[in-house]
Amino acid sequence: MKKFFYLLLLCLCIAPATTSAAAVDQVRSLDTLTPAAAVVGNILHFELCQDIVLPGETLKKGSPVIGTIREVKKPGGWGCPGKITLEISTEKAPAFASLVQRGTPPNFFVQFSLLGGFIKGKPAAIHAGDTYPLALITSPSTATAP
Repeated sequence: MKKFFYLLLLCLCIAPATTSAAAVDQVRSLDTLTPAAAVVGNILHFELCQDIVLPGETLKKGSPVIGTIREVKKPGGWGCPGKITLEISTEKAPAFASLVQRGTPPNFFVQFSLLGGFIKGKPAAIHAGDTYPLALITSPSTATAP
């Protein structure tokens, strides 16, 4: 048992510290998007919460970025929440990240009750001043061939 503990401790010390891009790279919304106004092609304004390093350039904290709505899903039955997908870009870096915002599902017991099919999930919305995580997109120029 001691050997296992020491081996685990050694692995934790040697393993590089990594964080997911979604936990690190964030944007702050400058606009509010209500579920009724969520239409594919609409544009929202954001600003970066920290520097983001891309191949060949660095986007500075506070830089303005634009989010273009690419997908809108309305909430469905059985508590399925709504979803809004945005493509984040700047003049220098077109489509460098995506942002996915989901509504919240209802309570577990309500969702899976006998009447759950009649209960809809919450719609997705974006509020001015709130921060949202980004998922960086690998550009085709940096992707490696198999």
